[in-house]
Amino acid sequence: MRDTWLRTFRGPPSLRTLVVEYETLTWKKQQMEPIIARNKQFKLPIYSEPSATGMLEAEGDNQPIGYLSAENTKLEEWKWKGPSKLDGKTWNHHGEGETMEYVVVVDRWEFTEVQMQRGAALHVDDTDEDEEAWDSDF
Repeated sequence: MRDTWLRTFRGPPSLRTLVVEYETLTWKKQQMEPIIARNKQFKLPIYSEPSATGMLEAEGDNQPIGYLSAENTKLEEWKWKGPSKLDGKTWNHHGEGETMEYVVVVDRWEFTEVQMQRGAALHVDDTDEDEEAWDSDF
């Protein structure tokens, strides 16, 4: 999962909670955990109104009115079983049998009202090490 959507996120003034569900095969959960930890470090700006171009960005008086943060939110987790074949096709990494188990981790970004500087959607670690391993599996 690339973090581009986090870096370019610009929320409308009505957005107060953003729920994100991460999903993978149960046996791959350990690969997903560092991605979730990295994403929780972002603060996503919320703007007072769209700019003249319709984009949510700092322009004139349109400055961030706050941000969404997942830093102190608790993760929720649940599992489900789904088909191991997709369109009738068998995949070796799905194992044998008709079903396989998935894990879903749910996180929430909550609104905090505060003045932010333009371009404030940053996180602490700017490396892409985890992205390479994650993206290569799909």
